[in-house]
Amino acid sequence: MLFGYHPTSSKMTSAHVRVFSKKDVTLFYKNIGSSFCKIEKYYGSQFYPFPKSIARVLAKIFPTYAFASFYVIRKTAKYSQEFIEWPKNSKLETNYFLGLTE
Repeated sequence: MLFGYHPTSSKMTSAHVRVFSKKDVTLFYKNIGSSFCKIEKYYGSQFYPFPKSIARVLAKIFPTYAFASFYVIRKTAKYSQEFIEWPKNSKLETNYFLGLTE
């Protein structure tokens, strides 16, 4: 990743795998969910290409450099469709399917 390439375990051409940084996830929840949830903790895992024994130590010391990230997100207030409403009110380049309308 330091040289501009994703690890082989993160294939960007796959249909379902997407890679996000801690900064991306934090910004997402700040912009959309700050009125009803809060990120309480952040953990990293899988420090590519090291073996498991070394990767665990490195991920604990440098969680933002780890391949996988895990978040503890606490609901702080009632959810009121903020995630569904956000794409409707934002100027996004992609039209997302938001479910069937009544």
